[in-house]
Amino acid sequence: MALASKSWSCARRTWYWWWPGTGQATHDLLGRGATVHAVEIGPAIAAKLREALPSPALTVTVGDFEQIDMGEDRFDALFSATAATK
Repeated sequence: MALASKSWSCARRTWYWWWPGTGQATHDLLGRGATVHAVEIGPAIAAKLREALPSPALTVTVGDFEQIDMGEDRFDALFSATAATK
């Protein structure tokens, strides 16, 4: 999965990630040096994400992204994706 072009590095970027699921793409972002604030609506999936990717660069909030108060935080990118299997 290619999340970043060669001209736009993830390093030192902060991503606001809606519905990160179990962390397949989040793993790639963290591996490229990004800081990720993930908002996952499902508590069980959020727990799996925290367990799979223990990192000080990852913050996981349980809740609906439309209801979360992000305060004065600034992000370089907002992202949401979905995966499908056959």
